[in-house]
Amino acid sequence: QTMIVHFFHLPMLGFGLIMSLLLLLSIARGTPNTIKNYSILLFWGAFNDLISIAADIMSMERLTVRLPSFIFIAVGPCTSISLDFCNYCNSFFCGTIVQSTIIQCISFWYRARILQKPAPSALLLNVIVMCCALPNIAHMVRSKVQVFFKRMKDYDPALLAAVQELYPNTNWTGAYLY
Repeated sequence: QTMIVHFFHLPMLGFGLIMSLLLLLSIARGTPNTIKNYSILLFWGAFNDLISIAADIMSMERLTVRLPSFIFIAVGPCTSISLDFCNYCNSFFCGTIVQSTIIQCISFWYRARILQKPAPSALLLNVIVMCCALPNIAHMVRSKVQVFFKRMKDYDPALLAAVQELYPNTNWTGAYLY
């Protein structure tokens, strides 16, 4: 299982990180006037992806289904900090995925709108992105405050037994299961 993480998951994250950084660099170096306003949406998409990739790299989570439960296995750098931090990274990753979908929807709205009307201003696009992000940000912040001030469920040895049954040849030392 760890081989899969190293050979497939990490290279995909690395590729995504490089592409997002290249897109941000291209936007910062200058955008043609014809797509100046649209580049705002590209910026927010790439910025959101960078945050998502960072959260994913920190947690390196895997999901195992063991009915009637789901077991999350964190094997990333977050394990050297705390179980709560691993949960925080995973929750943040999920929140950025939702935000990415919101940005894509705004992007489709923008492209449909400019076919019939003038392009919206840069300020309006930023306001729309921020307004659409506020509920998601508020939800992530509220969830994180609860996580940090109320400890997660204590480690359950039954989780390790279930995971060892599914993956008998894997050493789970240093991984967090929740």
